[in-house]
Amino acid sequence: VERRMVADVPLGAFLSGGVDSSAVVALMARASARPVKTFSIGFREDDEELGYARMVARRYGTDHRELIVSPAMTRVVGEIVRHHGEPFADSSSVATWYLAEMTREHVTVSLSGDASDENLAGYKRYNPARIGHLHDRLSPALRGMLRGALAHVGRRVHPPFGRFASALGESEAARYLRLVGQFTPEEKDALDAPALRDVNTHATRERFEHILAASAGTFPIARTLDLDFQTYLTDDINAKVDIASMAHALEVRCPFLDTAVVEFSARLPFHALMRVRGKHLLRMAMRELLPWQVLYRTKRGFALPLERWLADDLRAMTRDLLLDGTARSRGLFEPRAVEGLFTRFERDRKDADRIWTLLMLELWFREFIDAR
Repeated sequence: VERRMVADVPLGAFLSGGVDSSAVVALMARASARPVKTFSIGFREDDEELGYARMVARRYGTDHRELIVSPAMTRVVGEIVRHHGEPFADSSSVATWYLAEMTREHVTVSLSGDASDENLAGYKRYNPARIGHLHDRLSPALRGMLRGALAHVGRRVHPPFGRFASALGESEAARYLRLVGQFTPEEKDALDAPALRDVNTHATRERFEHILAASAGTFPIARTLDLDFQTYLTDDINAKVDIASMAHALEVRCPFLDTAVVEFSARLPFHALMRVRGKHLLRMAMRELLPWQVLYRTKRGFALPLERWLADDLRAMTRDLLLDGTARSRGLFEPRAVEGLFTRFERDRKDADRIWTLLMLELWFREFIDAR
C-alpha cells in the first residue's frame, strides 16, 4: 500500500465497504498525514453497501464521496461497449464507469482492493468447487452416492447447486465453467441456432483444462486460484477497471497485485486461505483495523440490480433490442428460446444476468458489425 501511495498528483481510493478495499483504506489512513480521499458507489434499491463504506470512512476520518447509480445512467452502456471493443457482459462495468468518472473529478490516482479474491480465495464459488475436489478423491461407488444425494437435496433447497451436483462427474474444468458461466452447456444448446451451434469449439473449457494441468498449486483450491488469476481476473476484473479508468484519465493501482503479495499468497497453505469462508488470513490480519461487521459481512458483488431494472425501467428497450428483426436476422439464437428467457424472468426474476449478456452481445454487433 505504501509503495502505491508514492505520487506527485492527488491520490485517493475506491471504497466499496468490502474487506478488500476497506483494508487498503485502513492502511492508507495509517500511512497518510492527511485524510484519505475515498469514493463509493451504490444503488437506490440497496443502500447496504454504502452503509459499510460509511462505517470505514467514519472510522478513519476519510474525505468521503458517494454516487447513486440509477437505471437512467445505463445510457453510457453504448459508450462502454465502444471502449471495450469486444463483447463484455459484466454488468458491474456500468458502476465502475461512474465510479472512475466521479473519482477523477477529485484525484488522479486511486488505489483499489482488486485481486484479493483471486490471491486469498475470496469467492463464494470456491465452496462448491471444494465439494467437487472431495468428490474426485472418492471411490467410483461413493462418487455416485454423493452426486445423487447432493443433487436430490440441491433440487429442493437451491436448484442451481442441484444442477451443479448432478454434473460432479464431469472434469474439473467443465464443472468450474458451470460455476462462472452465465449459461450451462445444456442452456447453450437450447439457445443457439444451428449456425452458431455448428461453430462451438469448446475453446474455453480447453483453456481451463490447460491452466489447471499446468498449475504448480499443491492442493486443488490453489489450482483454482491459478485458473481465476489467469482468466477471470485478467479478462474481466482488470479489463473492466482498466478500461473505465483510462477512459477518464484515472490511474488505478492495486496493492493486492504487488509481486511480493502475489508470491506470498501463492505459498500459503490451505488452512490460511479458507475455513468455512475464504480470505481467512486477511480477516485475521485486519481484526484490529476494521469493524467486525465489515470483516464478516456476506460477500457482495458489484453488479447492477438487474432484476429490478430489467423488470421496470429497461424492460421495453431490452425486449425491443433482443427480439426485433435485426437481432433475429443474425441467426445466432433461437427466437423462441430468447422469448423463453423473458417469460421466465417475468415469472421468477432468475434470468436477468443471461438477458444482460445477450443484450451486450447485441449492442456489440450493432456498434462494430452493423455499423460497417
